[in-house]
Amino acid sequence: MALEISPVFLQKKLHIKHKIIQIISKDINHAKQLASQYHCQYANQIEQIHQDTDVIIFALKDDVLLQIANSYSFQDKLIIHTAGSIHLDEIKNISNHIASIWCVYSIQKEMLPLSESVPIVINANTEDSLLNVNVIAQSISQNIFHFNDEQKSFLHLAAVFANNFTNHLYSLSQQICEEQNINFDVLKPLIQNTAEKVKHANPALIQTGPAIRHDQQTMDKHLQLLQTETLKKIYHLLSFSIQQKKEKYRT
Repeated sequence: MALEISPVFLQKKLHIKHKIIQIISKDINHAKQLASQYHCQYANQIEQIHQDTDVIIFALKDDVLLQIANSYSFQDKLIIHTAGSIHLDEIKNISNHIASIWCVYSIQKEMLPLSESVPIVINANTEDSLLNVNVIAQSISQNIFHFNDEQKSFLHLAAVFANNFTNHLYSLSQQICEEQNINFDVLKPLIQNTAEKVKHANPALIQTGPAIRHDQQTMDKHLQLLQTETLKKIYHLLSFSIQQKKEKYRT
């Protein structure tokens, strides 16, 4: 199976089972560098896509993907996108065969997942496309799930809470420490401990802290220490949410 693949989605194992024939990037130097690693052609214009390719994988920002889907048609080639929040119907004009591969992992170019157990969510608009995208997904991970677009949207939403929002709270925590000349490393064992516990327990049942204890005196002290209204609103909202969750589990 010959692949036309965007550079962000490149995995070291993908080229072992599939032939990568071209890499396209708006940065021609980046495309050239990656192409030299995989011994394939390269380009920086979508109009230069190789005609002999069987599969085209788009790893792009959502708005760019939608723009391409509304501007180009690749007939019967299998088009795979990697966006977590884009539905197949939104790009239905791009080809008769469309699919998605979403890696449930916080991917950065410098920190690609090494484990073959990273969850991969796939979907497709036809049975043949689903079979083909599953073959490609197996080159990346052995932990593959087939969810429809609605399920994937809710999973993507849950991932934002579990990962993006959590990381932002880490950032705010680090900011509080640095403003008081406290080494953020002191909190890292606590962060690790919580991450380990949620692997084996319902997060709602292992919640700790002043909010779930309704320790208003401590919460008031914390609010006095916070120096911006934004941080106070975040503290209020999260504390209220924790308490509401506790009441739900009581009933």
